[in-house]
Amino acid sequence: MSGFSRWTVDDMTIEPQIVNEVVIQLPDVSTIGLGDVVEQRCFQSETQALHEELLSYWTPTWQAMSTVEPSTWNWVIAFFQAHVPQLQMQLGPISPDQWFGALRKYRTNAARGVDGISPKDLLSLPMAWTLRLLDLLHAIELGQSDWPTAILYGVVNVLAKDEGASTVDRFRPVVVFSVIYRTWARVRAKQLLRWLTPLMDVEAFGFMPGCEPSQPWLVLQAEIEVALQTHTSLCGLSTDLNQAFNFIPRQHSFALAEHVGVPSFFLVPWQSFLTNCTRAFHVRGCLSATTTSSCGLPEGDVMSVYGMTQLSFSMLGLYMRAFSPSVRAMSFVDNLSLLSSAPGFLAHGLACIIEFSGCGTWQSMLENLTAGHFVMTNGNSLTFYRYLSRGWSMLMSWAESFLLLGADSLAFSKRRLLDSLVAGRD
Repeated sequence: MSGFSRWTVDDMTIEPQIVNEVVIQLPDVSTIGLGDVVEQRCFQSETQALHEELLSYWTPTWQAMSTVEPSTWNWVIAFFQAHVPQLQMQLGPISPDQWFGALRKYRTNAARGVDGISPKDLLSLPMAWTLRLLDLLHAIELGQSDWPTAILYGVVNVLAKDEGASTVDRFRPVVVFSVIYRTWARVRAKQLLRWLTPLMDVEAFGFMPGCEPSQPWLVLQAEIEVALQTHTSLCGLSTDLNQAFNFIPRQHSFALAEHVGVPSFFLVPWQSFLTNCTRAFHVRGCLSATTTSSCGLPEGDVMSVYGMTQLSFSMLGLYMRAFSPSVRAMSFVDNLSLLSSAPGFLAHGLACIIEFSGCGTWQSMLENLTAGHFVMTNGNSLTFYRYLSRGWSMLMSWAESFLLLGADSLAFSKRRLLDSLVAGRD
């Protein structure tokens, strides 16, 4: 995208004439006095052009499920009904103590939604008005009222994934909704996560209490060390599902939540919010046109944390255990790792992930499996790579070391490799 520049004198725009590569001629020097500063401001692109590029890139993703037939999800729902236990969760209305406790956990500079309300504003409300607000939220939960329009409006801030990011796909769209919705979501998501935690697989580390990103790679490195010390075969893969939040299908997410026992008075407002909320990109102080979504869960929404945790529960704790019991599966949010004693078992585990992820238009997530690596210790890595290359050489690659979840370098052989360590430091 071509850039442009703007010339000003004391904030007044002027149009200089270019004489050559190093000399310009000002249009009217009589208006410029001694001490006035002539500034040239260079822009890489216009704000409107950035808005259009962001909308054209993300809108198809956020609306990817618009044309999916409801019957697409039948086999997923049938799996839930066969393997997911039916529980019962008791949730009452949000109490003032829960509400104030959630508000006090915000930072002093917490972002505001378009309604301009801050956590401090809600903490300063008289108790009578706070009770009226909680009554409104409970009425929304019961389906007796709708979300106010200002609460449904989200502002999307794009955050660079890495230093020097210059293309749309290298920015993460984080949505900022109203503090009222975020506080409601924070209270309810915390209750749901506390309830779901005992059901989670012990090696699903993402968003679990007391867990952190270092745990998956510490477990993985320990398994590799044991395999090397005992001269046993070990093979595995690790992959990061980019844009995973944006590809989580809502249909089977709500079906799973309903089957497992999440109360309807919680699912109704969450589903209503996702269906009716709008988003606009915020660039240089300007908002773009709004867009809606039928696919995925917004990044920046606390309820999306529960949605992703539920995905780990269904994929690793249930699906992999039912159809690939010989493979050990670990996860941290959208990072997946599989371990097995034989390449055939590992290939079957990968096939299960592809099958689970290939439901409907969620197959778009498979395009992001290219970051994964196949590894094998005990000197059989080359044989293993040739075995896998028959069907999936375009998806995965063999590696002796790579970076994972903040680890400087994970090595998979007795060789002392510095390449990935140096790359991580750079």
